[in-house]
Amino acid sequence: MKNKKLSSLHKESGATLENKFDWDIPCQYSNPTEEHLKCRQDAILIDLSHYGKIEFRGNDASTFLQGMISNDVLNLEDGEGKYGTFLTRQGKIISDLYLYKNKEHFRLLLPPGENLNFIASIEKFIIMEEVEIHDHSESLSMFGVFGPKVEDFLQDFSPLPKEPHQHTTHGNTQIIKELWTGEKGYLLITNNDEAIDLWKNLSSKGIQPSGLNAFESLTLESGLPLFGTELGPDINPMQAFIENEAIDFEKGCYIGQEVIAKIKYIGQVNKGLIGIQILGEKIPKHHSKIFFEDQEVGAITRCNFSPSTNKIIAMGYVQKKAMDIGTEINILSEDESIQAKVVEIPFLKNKENER
Repeated sequence: MKNKKLSSLHKESGATLENKFDWDIPCQYSNPTEEHLKCRQDAILIDLSHYGKIEFRGNDASTFLQGMISNDVLNLEDGEGKYGTFLTRQGKIISDLYLYKNKEHFRLLLPPGENLNFIASIEKFIIMEEVEIHDHSESLSMFGVFGPKVEDFLQDFSPLPKEPHQHTTHGNTQIIKELWTGEKGYLLITNNDEAIDLWKNLSSKGIQPSGLNAFESLTLESGLPLFGTELGPDINPMQAFIENEAIDFEKGCYIGQEVIAKIKYIGQVNKGLIGIQILGEKIPKHHSKIFFEDQEVGAITRCNFSPSTNKIIAMGYVQKKAMDIGTEINILSEDESIQAKVVEIPFLKNKENER
């Protein structure tokens, strides 16, 4: 169990814990719906320490990453960052990632539990390059602070980064601007030894501690594709429609680049990620099959009740013929056919998540 002291603090504070990749992470502190709405109206604090956290160091780190990652690395300045993907030669997603340039290293933020697979997949490309990979997934904790009033609770860390993926450092804490929930948001990464004091300090200011259940519904509303549900080894970035954020089409060669360039040249994908509104009261199971004109065309990736819209919403992949907004579809869940329609992503729009 990683950071037992932090887990004990959560438990003592009344959180319901769930083991995520050997981290005991709160799935809820109170009612997940109330936590969700608190994020939309005020601000919440979530423990996201189970995310992977690795560093690349060495004189060749920038050029090496430039040849591995789908987005541009060489032109980053200290304090800047990018969203990107690490792909197979067939253009499928080994991992999506957030990359942040610091003066002496690059820090990569990876999906929960993917640090070891990512390192094993990328280090085999290190031949003669002067590159070192350091895995800090277990030694660093990470908290997310999200909501329209989040800056009121982070005055001790001002000046805060202004643009998405920008980051600053305050003592031993790195502060990164990320809009994962569709609201203003910041990630705070610090040593495990300092994590408890940081959590207590933020909690004492009156911010609402919350859990992964609220994070799940918030990221679904914001249309954020997550690895393991929307993203994975059977999906390429164009099918998930993350190419505008994750790919630099002018940067030159990287692993999988030829396939991605070919898909862009063709101008269409055989299947794609869609938003779905359920027309009823039943929540379909994840991976439920999607039908269009009595033909199976895809499957649900995530589905949940949306507290902000008071609707049941989902994301899923379907064949091109069923991707148009307004298309009527049916979802088969537990032998019951559920009516639904294709809608725009994100499900909840505001100035923080316009794309």
